[in-house]
Amino acid sequence: MKGTRMRQPCTRTLRLLAGLTLALCGISLGCAGSRVAANTGVTTEPSNVSGTFAPQKLLHVEIDLSETDWDKLRSQGRALSRVYAGCFDFEGFDYFDATVSIDGEAVDHVAVRKKGFLGSLSTTRPSFKVDFGRGQSAQHSFHGERRWTLNNNKQDLSNVRQCLSYDLFAKAGIKAPRCNLAQVSVQGKNRGIYSHLEPINKPFLRRAFGNDSGNLYEGQVADFNAGLAANFEAKTNKSRNDRSDIQAVIDALAVDDTEVWNSINTVIDGDEFLSFWAMEVLLGHWDGYSGNQNNFYLYHHPTDGLFHFIPWGTDGAFVSGHGEQSGSIPKSAYGASELTHRLWKIPEVRALYQDRLRKLMDELWKEGEIDAEVDRMGHLTGAPEAQLQLVKQFVDQRQSVLETELEGTIVDWPKAPRRSPNVCVEPPATHGTFELKWSDAHAYSAEGQFDLELAIAGQPVLLDSEFFSAAGPVQELDDPTFGMPRIAFSGIDSTTGRLVWVGLYLPDSLWAPGEIPFHGYEVFGIVIEPLPSGGYRRLGVIGDGTIILKEAGHTNGAVVKGEWKGTVATTL
Repeated sequence: MKGTRMRQPCTRTLRLLAGLTLALCGISLGCAGSRVAANTGVTTEPSNVSGTFAPQKLLHVEIDLSETDWDKLRSQGRALSRVYAGCFDFEGFDYFDATVSIDGEAVDHVAVRKKGFLGSLSTTRPSFKVDFGRGQSAQHSFHGERRWTLNNNKQDLSNVRQCLSYDLFAKAGIKAPRCNLAQVSVQGKNRGIYSHLEPINKPFLRRAFGNDSGNLYEGQVADFNAGLAANFEAKTNKSRNDRSDIQAVIDALAVDDTEVWNSINTVIDGDEFLSFWAMEVLLGHWDGYSGNQNNFYLYHHPTDGLFHFIPWGTDGAFVSGHGEQSGSIPKSAYGASELTHRLWKIPEVRALYQDRLRKLMDELWKEGEIDAEVDRMGHLTGAPEAQLQLVKQFVDQRQSVLETELEGTIVDWPKAPRRSPNVCVEPPATHGTFELKWSDAHAYSAEGQFDLELAIAGQPVLLDSEFFSAAGPVQELDDPTFGMPRIAFSGIDSTTGRLVWVGLYLPDSLWAPGEIPFHGYEVFGIVIEPLPSGGYRRLGVIGDGTIILKEAGHTNGAVVKGEWKGTVATTL
């Protein structure tokens, strides 16, 4: 239905719409220009401060492969709407043959593939998994390392969040991957600053735990309940693992509150978990286990028979909000997982957790030292000063914010953990057309035209009053989509009476007339309901199709005209 002007929007509504944030989402290793075969021999683990993980120097990584393979690699992805609809029917990414040069030392026939689930997917600067030994001898490596992980920092414009997080986890006694920074070029084009992370695999287990024979699991939307336990992906012992260790944790939770802490400590290193939980909160890592049942690894150590948590996916850390929860939620404790939700309600365990949080703040959270490290990495990478200031602002205020809540009344976590298994509900089709005017200020107006075919939970959305639209760059520095062009529409849904906001996003590098496929959180749409009390409720995500730009003006007043075709998911 076409939107028409009814009346000027109130200032509060415009501020709310404009302020919405999206949460989704070394040293030189050889002579310049030299070319060597991949090293062979027994892997030796580099130290934390030397080799390819040396923090004081930016690595320079060049990846070259055939143009055909590059187009295939960068285009592989997942349909955002299908994932949110519970349709996890995707295959893994393919490996391609490449030459990889690190600080001028080149290695031929290296296997390279795309990496990422949704948030970091990109066709222009993808994240990478690099395997120096795949298809060759398993002993092939680069200076003792067979595999590399290169994260594109797409959700971290400061370039500091990942390395800083893992360093602080390690200082808190948590086994965490090593990390430093790299400038990555592909096909001769600079793709920007990446985080070089130690993969969580057997070499990591040997270094961190002194043993690699136990069961290692990756957790993505995974937890210790009947619905999500199957989402723990076994990374070792795949053929002989009966997953009884996961079931043992589920069973340990099935006791009375008076017994649950002792019960849990028979299957999990409880004292270590208190530190892990507190560090996720202290770092604002809301998309981890305690805050979102996501982005973590588990290692079942064969020596002590206990599970140990390993942090992962921290590119969204150092933020004070929560990407999946809005409204009244605690600042000093995440309770979205089975363990944290249950343990938080037990006074004795809550006291242990709060004591651990205070101890870590007192002994570990040294604002001046952390800020200096932010500045060091920022200088190394040339990150925007405004983005570095956002991180330092979080650091400087975090302890005060948490202590204030700890001294007052703390609300309970508002929602129970996710417990439903993934059930695929085919997302319905959506289509729309638009003709708007670009504004650098992202000012909403009633001058645009817009047709919309969209249904949420089977109910058509009809925007027939208070319709306003805008096209322009995202303005909020703390929005992970900062600087991306956004096409947005809002109005009152006559069917439900609620305010509905629809936004389409795509990177500036793709902003040109033509057909642009939806791709993860690089090109996507979102449907939300702004809430009167602040925050928003996500109603749906749009993907699995294309945005077609017929006119792509990029200056104030220029015409932005086109359409989109895709599907919209509302279930996950």
